[in-house]
Amino acid sequence: MSQKRKTVSGKERAGGGRVTHTVESTATEALPSTAALLTDCILPGIQGEPAVSPGRSRPDTCLLRGALAEVAAPLAIGPIESLSATATETILRERTNDFMAALRCKAEYLDEHSRRVGLLSALLAEDLGLSREQSAEFEWVGAFHDVGKLAISGEVLRKPGKLSREEYEEIKAHPEYSEALVAPLARLLDCGWATAAVRHHHERMDGGGYPDGLVGEEIPVEARILAVCDAYDAMAGCRPYQDSLAESTIRKNLADAAGSHLDSEIVGIFLGHLTYYRERIYTSA
Repeated sequence: MSQKRKTVSGKERAGGGRVTHTVESTATEALPSTAALLTDCILPGIQGEPAVSPGRSRPDTCLLRGALAEVAAPLAIGPIESLSATATETILRERTNDFMAALRCKAEYLDEHSRRVGLLSALLAEDLGLSREQSAEFEWVGAFHDVGKLAISGEVLRKPGKLSREEYEEIKAHPEYSEALVAPLARLLDCGWATAAVRHHHERMDGGGYPDGLVGEEIPVEARILAVCDAYDAMAGCRPYQDSLAESTIRKNLADAAGSHLDSEIVGIFLGHLTYYRERIYTSA
């Protein structure tokens, strides 16, 4: 594609290359546990939800007493350069399991949606000509694009009807929370583009998105890839407020959104390969 590896955070452009970390040989890095990450970010909605929501038979997600309660103290690890591939893979797998379990408790559709966005975006990135290494990274970055919804009220996430203005404003905060939660893992894995991608996956090509109102190629290409995959799976899956849409309707909606909401070139490649993607991800699920 014509736009290659642009990474932007906020209104400032940043280099698309990988981030190089300088770590003193005597330093010891600590990757906080998932629970510690959530606590340290002081995210709203984590401890404040009722033990049982009105009209529900099971407890709501009070994350630090729920799926994340058994996550141990911060993982003590050595300097990043000393970690083996097996060690980083283990940390990533454990962190993925932690977040997906928490998302599933928060709203039952969130974990599978997140995993599918990761798989879709990895396939799409490769078809767009990104490197094999970066395309593989999309699997975990895409899966983590919505982890900031852990900070959003479960009542809002599970609401079957239209959101109020206040509820929509709450939802709109989740990309910034996702950025905060992804940042430590992105640093560990030397994935310099990950935080900007999750922060900006709700930006629009016409500047009408959030959180920063970026326009066109100001939006990192990685975020534009996530946006297309996120939009597709949101329409293909079932949500409390919407049943899955017909494939023809989804294709039309994506085509209509190209240029205003979504990147036209990325939508075109996605639609051209969609039958294959569905066979790989949806029919085999």
